[in-house]
Amino acid sequence: MEEKSKTSPAEIEQQLTELIPLNIIRTETVISRLPIHNLAKRGNINISITKKNAKGEVVLHWEVSPNPRYGAPLQLAYKLDTIVINRRIDEFGKPLPKIIRLGSLRDIAKSLDLKIGGDSSKRIRSALFQNAFVAINAKLTYIGNDGTERALEAGFTRYGVVFTGQKLPDGTKADAVYLTLNDPYREVLNNAPVRPLDYDYLRKLPPAPQRFYEIVSRRMFAALKYQRAEAKLSYSDYCTYSAQQRYFDYDHFKKQMYKVHRPHLLSGYLKATRYEQTRDADEKTDWIMYYAPGPKAKAEYHTFTRSGRVLETSAETVGEEVKLSEKPPAAPRRTGPRQKRLNLQEPVDNPTLGEMIRRGISRARAQAILAAAPQPELVMDQLEWGDAQISRSRPGEIRNPAGFYIHLVKENILPPPGFETTRRAKLREEAYRAEQEENYQRLLQEEAYQRYRGETIESFIREQRLEGECQRLAEKATGEIRAQWRRNAPADVVTELADRKARQIIAERIPALLTLEAFIQQNKQAIPAP
Repeated sequence: MEEKSKTSPAEIEQQLTELIPLNIIRTETVISRLPIHNLAKRGNINISITKKNAKGEVVLHWEVSPNPRYGAPLQLAYKLDTIVINRRIDEFGKPLPKIIRLGSLRDIAKSLDLKIGGDSSKRIRSALFQNAFVAINAKLTYIGNDGTERALEAGFTRYGVVFTGQKLPDGTKADAVYLTLNDPYREVLNNAPVRPLDYDYLRKLPPAPQRFYEIVSRRMFAALKYQRAEAKLSYSDYCTYSAQQRYFDYDHFKKQMYKVHRPHLLSGYLKATRYEQTRDADEKTDWIMYYAPGPKAKAEYHTFTRSGRVLETSAETVGEEVKLSEKPPAAPRRTGPRQKRLNLQEPVDNPTLGEMIRRGISRARAQAILAAAPQPELVMDQLEWGDAQISRSRPGEIRNPAGFYIHLVKENILPPPGFETTRRAKLREEAYRAEQEENYQRLLQEEAYQRYRGETIESFIREQRLEGECQRLAEKATGEIRAQWRRNAPADVVTELADRKARQIIAERIPALLTLEAFIQQNKQAIPAP
């Protein structure tokens, strides 16, 4: 008997409504797919991409050179471009005017969910200058809205910025922040195809997961359009087009991509992820990342296609996405007997048994082999490794794929350590999640301890009337800090360090002040779990 869902129709409707993008932004598909901003939290990523065809001719060159005075455009500059500026460009429509009004610095801060006041205006001005003065050297072609091939070959900056009170090109005084679009950039904006994205989803994503969403959405769209089970993206391409640090060992790669994937798994954009180790054209370690579309990705696809908002019309790009969205090695083309389809009238309770039948092994033979398998829990690993070997073999080389799978299982031939099976990927993810949750719990405990320590010290100072002594200790520490630093230190930094030093000295007199470990042991139940 079928088990009925306990979720009410109203709840189901609400869940579906939350997945459907109601606030859509359309962005151009030429410059936006190439990196401009340095999204790595550490280090400086050199953005320089050159691709050649089979004849050795350069078909794509993209080089980004930040202005040394204003620095590289970083995460805030990226959010400013994608959340504020792209929204204004979308609202104006085509053809775009030469001048785009962004609004006041306060309006921009609000759009970016920045705290009004403080240093927000200063940070936004700095990010605008970083974006405005970053130089781009580009050579590329694209298919325009009219179906003709267009070229962008120039060294340029995208736009200038005019702040409130400064003069606009027509001589009038600016009543807000404006952009003056430079010709090469404006030409692309007016002629490039556009693609839709969920604007509200973009806004709430951190920069790295947001850039991933922009990159993978094309592949996800193609996978759904051509009814592929998974979209795929190479790790090297992700790092290249997102300006992220690239790693060559599995642990760093896994940790980096876990943080990128997690928001999309939680939101339902991704249903599942898996990795397959490979090598790039330079024989460096790489990974192919497979993505099963989640309910949110499917909701976006249906919303965008029903509304007529296609991702892009470029034949070259569509061809690339179809290639990247091919079925993974789990379903390679066979030259031997066709795989037997599952009989829907004969349900298979054991998933592994079902996978063996799907690969052309008869039910009776599969049941016997599975029952005699030395390590039944590893049979799926063997089948997946067999898939990879068949997909890499030359046509006709493995004449009997079903017999090849049987041989792997009966002989207990296990995949090499570097081959990432679904089971291994799941175990790694579970281990990493447990590690992350443990680290997060520790962080909560340390934050709670710092609050306790600060409140205890403040209470002790008040009760013992040590305000004057605390001030004298801080003044003494200020002199010591300035004497140690060869260069002049920012006054606010010195004040903060001196104040901490003074309170640290006073804290040594508090007999009942707990250590971190004693505090954690005493307050285990009081500190919330992650």
